[in-house]
Amino acid sequence: MTGNLKKNLGLQTIYQVLNTCLPLITAPYLARTLGAKQLGIFSYTSSIVTYFILFAMLGTVNYGTRSIAIVKDDTKKRSKVFCEIYILQMVITLIAIVSYIFYLNYHCNENIYIAKLQTISIISCLFDISWLFFGLEDFKRTVTVNFFFRVITVITILMFVDLYAIDAFRDFGRTDCIMGMRCKIYKNCKSIGK
Repeated sequence: MTGNLKKNLGLQTIYQVLNTCLPLITAPYLARTLGAKQLGIFSYTSSIVTYFILFAMLGTVNYGTRSIAIVKDDTKKRSKVFCEIYILQMVITLIAIVSYIFYLNYHCNENIYIAKLQTISIISCLFDISWLFFGLEDFKRTVTVNFFFRVITVITILMFVDLYAIDAFRDFGRTDCIMGMRCKIYKNCKSIGK
């Protein structure tokens, strides 16, 4: 095995381990904080949007990786192939977005707010050019960027899900409890600042 192949295999292995381990951190936290009903709503809307994401990407990763790998040494051909595949990806993703909006307007009757938030996942397909870097065998860049976004995702889940839980307390009329917690936090922050 060449050194570059070993490095790429190692990076890909690290990324797959990361994809497997991070849900082990976030899933129990989300289940405990959100509860079964809210987690079920998220999972349901996520499963629906996944079909639209599959349509949006429609084999672009495999086809793009292969096509870029074939012309990776010729920058002129590579640029042409990249533009062609990326335009195709944008058109298909826009069709998927329009189809999802149609689904939201005419078929989605429940949990419409959460389903609308899931649109961000389809829109992110417009910016996914990981197939270019896979074709160029630049796994380090792809793994680093994906690692960064996975860590940011975990951090935002840990930060904002608690905000959701606080809003849930307020909705149930427990503002006195929340206000007490906020006052205590404010007092602690003031005493730290001294």
